Amino acid sequence: MRILLASIAILAIVGLVVVGAKWSSKPPYQQSNNQSTQQNTQTDNSENGIAESNWNAFWRKVWSEPINIFTLILAGSTTLLFVLGVIQIGFLIHTNRTAETAANAAIEQNKISRDAMIADQRPWLPLDVDLTTPLVFDHKAGDSGGLWQISLRWNTKNIGKTPATNVSFSARLIPWIFDSVPVDEKAQATGPIVPGTNIATEFDDVCGFTERLTDYKIGFGQIMFPNETNEKWTRDFGLNGDPHLFKVAKELHTYTGQFLIIACLTYGSTISDSKYRTAKAYSLWKIGDGKINLDGEAVPLAKLGFTVFPTNGTYAR
Repeated sequence: MRILLASIAILAIVGLVVVGAKWSSKPPYQQSNNQSTQQNTQTDNSENGIAESNWNAFWRKVWSEPINIFTLILAGSTTLLFVLGVIQIGFLIHTNRTAETAANAAIEQNKISRDAMIADQRPWLPLDVDLTTPLVFDHKAGDSGGLWQISLRWNTKNIGKTPATNVSFSARLIPWIFDSVPVDEKAQATGPIVPGTNIATEFDDVCGFTERLTDYKIGFGQIMFPNETNEKWTRDFGLNGDPHLFKVAKELHTYTGQFLIIACLTYGSTISDSKYRTAKAYSLWKIGDGKINLDGEAVPLAKLGFTVFPTNGTYAR
């Protein structure tokens, strides 16, 4: 690039000199018609000879008058300064782009380093849940003809390197519904898929509840230091199923006969503003025939099957 620009500068100066030579050179003064006729009849002048005579006349004129020398030097210097200015602008643009690229790379590297530091130093809280009471249906509770009720206990430990803030637990008891496709008497689909229970959506709903409490500064979370557990301040967590959800499930042939417990642990950190979650979905069923009667029954703790949902049943971030 520099060689190209330097070549352009040299060519510009040479071109200026050539133009000056052509412009300044004049044909010999014609003193008489005889001299003109004599010059026109001369046939031994070649093009090289004419060019040489013009150059000689130009340079004699330049060196014979100081103002011409000054003008030539000024024109050459101006052209050179112009070319050097263009080169300098090109260098400045290139330098600026290089600096911007370096600055962006430094910012990105700093972000990567910060993310790596946070991932290494942040708190990490696993989650385990155990049932503590039988599953019962209280026909007298609530305003909708009864409530499904069960209690559980959750356990965690901060296995990270920094304190966890606003540690909060929430859970939900829901019926497990399959996705379905409406069909006619010939088993032909008559409409789009009717969605059943969506684990990812349930995680967002349950985890989002405690996170919103924290946002509004009304959370009931605790702080948990590294290697600390919740053993000293946890209690049984009672769950009441939403009567509306179970009423709808009674009318669907896609009810699986099982319940789900969606459990979520949310917390923050002292080294960033990020929110963290650990969530698990548990299948709850009756050992034996496996189907829980939605009309209401009591299932002893020893008869309850309870395990992590077989697919996408765990989530952490």
